[in-house]
Amino acid sequence: MTLDEAIRLKTELLIHGLTFTDEALTTVGQGGLEKVFWVFEMTPSTHKGTGDGTRPLPNDMLLPYDLYVDVRYSPSSPYRVHKSGDAVILVKNNIELCEVRWPKRPDFYDMKTRSGESMKKVASMRGDCGLRVCFDNACTYFAKGEQCKVLQYCSGKTAEP
Repeated sequence: MTLDEAIRLKTELLIHGLTFTDEALTTVGQGGLEKVFWVFEMTPSTHKGTGDGTRPLPNDMLLPYDLYVDVRYSPSSPYRVHKSGDAVILVKNNIELCEVRWPKRPDFYDMKTRSGESMKKVASMRGDCGLRVCFDNACTYFAKGEQCKVLQYCSGKTAEP
């Protein structure tokens, strides 16, 4: 697969999403980086991981050339990821396209904040160098009667006098 083909494949996966066999998910969350659902996820369908609910979806997938692609689960997608021996393979319409890998899960995902919240819900990885941080201060602004700097742009909400 050429780099141009890998980039086209990434685009197709972002548009059409993909689905998984349970066996393909065996390393996600056990060394592989699992998806942490946020308010604005681009996954069009709900998926709780494997049929027994013990293994989550991957956050990203590495295509050839270490090209990161966001995993968007879609049960109607022609793309499917399955396990073949020790390899995880991307398939389209039952034709094997390439081997894929899951990015490594950061060590801080297993840590907790002082208040007991899971760190992966506070800060999660995006791609190979993106870190997104979410803290819950928006509601405390409203409790004090102050205008939230985020919600005034997102939803038109204003603080009550």
